[in-house]
Amino acid sequence: MKCIYCKNKETSVKNSRKTNAGMYIWRRRECKQCEAIFTTKESPLADNIFIIKRNGKRQRFVYEKLLVSVIYALEGGKNRDHGTEALFAKRISRLVIEDILKFGKKDITTEFLIVSIYTHLQKISTFGADRYMYYSEYRLGICSRLKFTKKYRNYFSENNFF
Repeated sequence: MKCIYCKNKETSVKNSRKTNAGMYIWRRRECKQCEAIFTTKESPLADNIFIIKRNGKRQRFVYEKLLVSVIYALEGGKNRDHGTEALFAKRISRLVIEDILKFGKKDITTEFLIVSIYTHLQKISTFGADRYMYYSEYRLGICSRLKFTKKYRNYFSENNFF
């Protein structure tokens, strides 16, 4: 890990803790050259998760896309966010990432992602879940039917989503 101040590559970990139910690792680091102390928050979700799109193409999972789609669903319009929507969106995004990690596959389908987001949105805001569902015909079809493959249905029902 590079020092954020002097860019030296030699740093040592002084303290380390898991946060958010093990989703992140908080570390206090010290630079061996400038002796500055700084904190990092590391996520176990690496760049090794891929989304299988409807057309069969594989696309790298991007956390920011997930977060933005949930914020749009929750905010109810431009410039109406007073901070709570962003906090809920971060919480839902974290839960979706936990679902992805629990699922244990490197490749997940768009359908899996949509169902995971929708089920978590329903718990916090039915209005937000409806806005998310009506964003596209594809989402509407998945969320209104909820006739996804047996392995997804089993996964979500075993983890008490329904």
